[in-house]
Amino acid sequence: MKFVSRLLFFVGILLGAVSAQSQCIVINEILINPDDDNDGQNPPNTSEWIEFYNTCSTPVDISCYAFSDGDFTVVIPPGTIMQPYSFYVVGSSNAMVAINLNWATCNCTTQSGTNQVGIFGNSNEQVVLHNSAGVQQDAIYWGNGQSFSTLTTSSNSGCPPMTFSYNLSTITGTFENIGGAGDGGCTMARACDGSDTWIEACGSLNTPGASNNGQTPSVTFSASATDICVGSCVNFSYTGNGTPTQYSWSFEGSSTATSISGAPSGICYPTAGDYDVSLTVTNACGTFPVTVTDYIHVSAAAEVTITADGPTTFCTGGSVMLQTTAVGPYQWYNGTSAIAGATSQSYTANQSGSYSITSTGNCGDDSNVIEVSVASALSPVVTANGPVNLCNNQTVDLSVDDIYTTYQWYLGSNTIPGANSATYTVTQTGVYSVFVTNDDCDGTSNTVQVSSTVVLAPPLMDDFSECQGQTITLQVSSIYDTYQWLNSGNPIAGATNASYSFVLNETVEISVTVVDHLCEATSEEIIITSIPSPQVAIAPANDIQVCQDTYTLTGTSS
Repeated sequence: MKFVSRLLFFVGILLGAVSAQSQCIVINEILINPDDDNDGQNPPNTSEWIEFYNTCSTPVDISCYAFSDGDFTVVIPPGTIMQPYSFYVVGSSNAMVAINLNWATCNCTTQSGTNQVGIFGNSNEQVVLHNSAGVQQDAIYWGNGQSFSTLTTSSNSGCPPMTFSYNLSTITGTFENIGGAGDGGCTMARACDGSDTWIEACGSLNTPGASNNGQTPSVTFSASATDICVGSCVNFSYTGNGTPTQYSWSFEGSSTATSISGAPSGICYPTAGDYDVSLTVTNACGTFPVTVTDYIHVSAAAEVTITADGPTTFCTGGSVMLQTTAVGPYQWYNGTSAIAGATSQSYTANQSGSYSITSTGNCGDDSNVIEVSVASALSPVVTANGPVNLCNNQTVDLSVDDIYTTYQWYLGSNTIPGANSATYTVTQTGVYSVFVTNDDCDGTSNTVQVSSTVVLAPPLMDDFSECQGQTITLQVSSIYDTYQWLNSGNPIAGATNASYSFVLNETVEISVTVVDHLCEATSEEIIITSIPSPQVAIAPANDIQVCQDTYTLTGTSS
C-alpha cells in the first residue's frame, strides 16, 4: 500500500475508531528468496514464509482471512485470534522457523496451477491480504509485480469461498512497493513493526514471529473524562504501543499548556469550549505525532432549580416532594449535610430543614434552597371542672385550652352536633374527646370517661314527741358507704353509723347524709319534740303533827 494509504490507516487507529480494528492486520515481514535448496522447490514444503502483525491495541479475529500471490491462496482457519501487537507466521516445515500455520498441511490452501503452493517469485510478485468479508486489508508487491490470475479459495478450510482477481495496473497502482525480493536468505521487513519503510533484513535481522526493530507506535491516549465542567481537571494516559522514550503533550485551552509525562494528571480547564489534545511520542522507530480535534468538551455551569409539589409547612406525619429537572447524578442536602441515599431526581421531605441539591450532570451548580417547616401534631388535654361521676343528674364541664382554631367534641366515635367550642357541658355518661385544628395542623385529645350514680336519700320516720330524758335510736339502711347524722343541718360529732342513739334533752331536728359511690344524699329532717317530766308538789310541804284524826293535804303538778 502506498504511503498515503498507510497514513490514513494510522490516523484511523489514532482516533480510536471502532472500524479501525478491521484495518489492524498488516504484512510485516516476508522471506521471498531463501538461501537453500527449497527456494521455489518442493512445493508446498518450500523455505519461504510470511509474517502478519496486529498493529492495534485490541485483539482481532482473523478467522477466514485469506492471502494470495495470484498462484496460490491460504485461508486462515476459523477461531484464529491475534492479540494486540502480536505476530502470525505462515509457512511450511522446511521454513526452519516457528510457524503458526503450515500451508502444506492445513487443508486451507488452493492454487491456480501445478506446484505453485509456497512459491513467491523472486523477481516480480505480489501478496494481497483480505479479511473474511473479502475486503482488502494490506497488499505489497516487488519488482514490477505480476499479472494476477483469478483464484477462488476452497471451502475445505471451513470458510466460505472467496475469489481474487487483480490486474497488473491495479497492483502497481495501489499496492505498497517493498522494492525487491532481497538477497538469498534475507527477508523484506518493515523497518519497525507496522511502519511504512521497508528494509532488507539479513542474518540475525530475520525475525519471524518477533519484532523487527521495535514497534511503530499507534499513538493513542485516553482521558479520565472528555465531557467536563468549567474548572474540572482531567488525567491523561498513553494507551498506544511502541514503548515511547519521550512524550510531548499539548493541551489547548488548559491552564497547563504542555507536559512531557507519559500520564499527565491535573490538567484543568477554566473556560467553556471544545479543545484539541496533541501528543507526539518518540521511540527507536522515530517520532510520531497525533492531534485529536475537539477532544475535550468543557461546559459552563447550568442553573439547577428545585420545586415543591405542595405546601412546605405542615404537621408531623405530613411530607412534601421536592424535585428538579436538572440532569444527574444528584445529591440532596439538608443544610450542609448530605442526606444518605438521597441521590435521585426527587426527594420526599418529612422533617424541618433547608433543602437543596447538587447536580453534576450537564455541569449543574448548587440549587436554590427550599425551607421546610414541620410543626408538631396538636395534643389538646381535656380537663373537668368537677367530678366526672355525675351524681343525681349533675353536670360537669369538660374543656381544653382556648388556643385552637376549631373544635369538635365527640361522644365515643360520634360527633356531638353544635359542640364546637373549647368547653362542653356533659349531662350524660360516656367517653368524651375533642378534635382541634390550628392552621394546617390537627390533633385529638385524651379521652375522659364520665359515669353517673343516683343515690336516693334514706327515709326517716315522721315527726314525733318523746319525754325528756328518753334514749332515742334512729336507724337507716346499712347499704351506703358513709353516714353523717345532722342536728339542724350541723354534723353531730361521732354520729357516722347507720344508726344513731342519743338522750332526748331538748327538741331536735335530725337528718342524715349518706354517701354511695362518691355521691351523697341527705334525708328530710324529722322533729323530735322533747316533753318535760311533770313537777309534783304536796302542801303543806313541811312535816306536821296533828292531833285530830284527819288532816287535809293538797297536791299540785305541772
